[in-house]
Amino acid sequence: MTENRDNQSNTANSGAVSGAEIVLEHVSKVYPGQKKPAVEDISLTIPAGELVVLVGPSGSGKTTTMRMINRLIEPSSGRITIGGRDALSIDANKLRQSIGYAIQQG
Repeated sequence: MTENRDNQSNTANSGAVSGAEIVLEHVSKVYPGQKKPAVEDISLTIPAGELVVLVGPSGSGKTTTMRMINRLIEPSSGRITIGGRDALSIDANKLRQSIGYAIQQG
């Protein structure tokens, strides 16, 4: 057991980062028939390996933003890149298999 813990410690201290940078550039989503956007002009950069939490009141666009990142819905405008690649150019199923996230339940 001690040897295994030492290996895990060495890996943690090596500075290795897993994951990919996610960048949202002026992303908006307007649902058909709606005048007000669900998400309006959001720009943010999530560095590779970072744990991020979106917090806000009901209706503020948290779930819509997450669904745009994993391509469950398409943005109306703006650009999302994952690991430097345009998210729209990545196979949606492969993209979803490579992203982990948890949503809030009521």
